[in-house]
Amino acid sequence: MKFKTNLKLLTAGVIFSSFTFAGNQEVDIEDRACLDKGACPKILELAKVGSLKADKVSSKSLNKNIISTNTISITNKSKKGVTAIIAANNQGKKTSCGQYSLAGKATITVNVSCDVSASIYSLADSDGRSNEIDISPNPAPPLPPPRVNLYAFITSQSFSGNLNGIDGAQLKCQTAADAGIQQLRNRHWDAWISTTASDAISRLQAEKDIPYISPKRALLTPSLTELTDSGNLVTPINVDEHGAPAAAARDVWTNTAPNGFAASSTTGTTGCNDFSTDTDSRTALTGQREQTDTRWTAGGPLICSTPLPLYCFEKLNP
Repeated sequence: MKFKTNLKLLTAGVIFSSFTFAGNQEVDIEDRACLDKGACPKILELAKVGSLKADKVSSKSLNKNIISTNTISITNKSKKGVTAIIAANNQGKKTSCGQYSLAGKATITVNVSCDVSASIYSLADSDGRSNEIDISPNPAPPLPPPRVNLYAFITSQSFSGNLNGIDGAQLKCQTAADAGIQQLRNRHWDAWISTTASDAISRLQAEKDIPYISPKRALLTPSLTELTDSGNLVTPINVDEHGAPAAAARDVWTNTAPNGFAASSTTGTTGCNDFSTDTDSRTALTGQREQTDTRWTAGGPLICSTPLPLYCFEKLNP
């Protein structure tokens, strides 16, 4: 349900008060025209500041008082002091909301709370001709701007090949990021690993055309599309979640070929039984963190009991 509040600067009281204050002083040309022709110019302007809010609005409160609180900017265009009276126009019934004094050519910003009970309001300036603003309760938040780049890092901690599968590896990346530097926190993360049921690149399709950078803001790749086409990074993924140079092992669990797909079928590795075991009889493909050619993800197999870090790539959504 949409609510619209009609807040008005009461015209008569406001404009004529500007001449009362003038006393014996010379009247401005704009004010003289108002007096002579009976057509007062718009002396006061009313504008919202930030988002408008409709508080305590629900289906149960439609027949009760509704408190509408807004931050309003009032500008006096006249050279004379004025008194601005703000009211809500509720289906022809005016409800006083506040009275404010303004010096000549002044602007003030005030928080105005009106106790009104209608379902339709509007916000207008002193002459009622402009600045109408709709107030919707619980408005949808604005869409965030598109991301210019995403982050990728190597974990400072090492793990055996028993990662508890994809879910366990993702959790390890999320935990590391949330404990890392500020710009990595409160984001979504995935591990660059592949299993027989899930390829690394297939889980990053929404991000495939966005550049990736390190926590130090070095460009890693212009896009995942370019990375998986060429197999080459611009700079190595060798900065951890704390923004420090990687101190963990040289090799990194991936089980992922340069094209982003699972490597088991082409390398003869088992992928540590889809990263669910750490026995010495199983292996998985690993990458090398200091490399920018295809070895960054496909350097060679290692046994699953070896403790190694993970590559973590930011995702737009969980």
